[in-house]
Amino acid sequence: MVSLEGLPAGARPRERLLALGAESLSDVELLALVLGSGVPGVSALEVAFRLLSSFGSLAGVARAGVPGLLQHGGVGPARAARVLAALELGRRLLRPQGRARIRGPADAARFLLPLLAGRERERSLALILNTKNEVISEVEVGEGGPDHAPMEPLVILRATLVRGGTGVLVGHNHPSGDPEPSREDVEVTRRLEMAARVVGVRFLDHLVVGDGRWVSLRERGVLGPT
Repeated sequence: MVSLEGLPAGARPRERLLALGAESLSDVELLALVLGSGVPGVSALEVAFRLLSSFGSLAGVARAGVPGLLQHGGVGPARAARVLAALELGRRLLRPQGRARIRGPADAARFLLPLLAGRERERSLALILNTKNEVISEVEVGEGGPDHAPMEPLVILRATLVRGGTGVLVGHNHPSGDPEPSREDVEVTRRLEMAARVVGVRFLDHLVVGDGRWVSLRERGVLGPT
């Protein structure tokens, strides 16, 4: 739960950041700094507090997108753009630098979470791997609505082979924030495994990503041995 309790009376987030460092500020204070200013009668802190209370978290704010932010008083197009740009920069900062190596589901999750978590639409990605299980390419293989994104085996395997990959791992997000796989997620995973085996590509895993959480279909026992 977001709260304004504990914020020093009259303290300005900018001065606190300069004196104590950005890590000392709450989510409300950081968001207020990004907003820059409030509106007549409502401070930037109050606008930030209302946004986080309404959407539940920074991930919820990101998932709301421009349409959702514009529904709140004190947030116009310019402020909405600043907020979403700041959140996207944070997301990109978390992306692995250099060539990531996938040793198991946890490695895959570290790669995929910054790319997929907090999205307002379902997005499907394929991580193309070499013989050392290093990621040589990331390819978007489907983008859909709030509850479905296509994940066609032919598209995924063609992308793998064209880029010289010997293995592939796929992931998609659930905009609801709950990574529990659906029956369709299980079915498409099995189809991908069978198709990959036919063309000689190693299919490592399928991860479903939520808000800071993830589920590996391999760990769930859906896939056979590699």
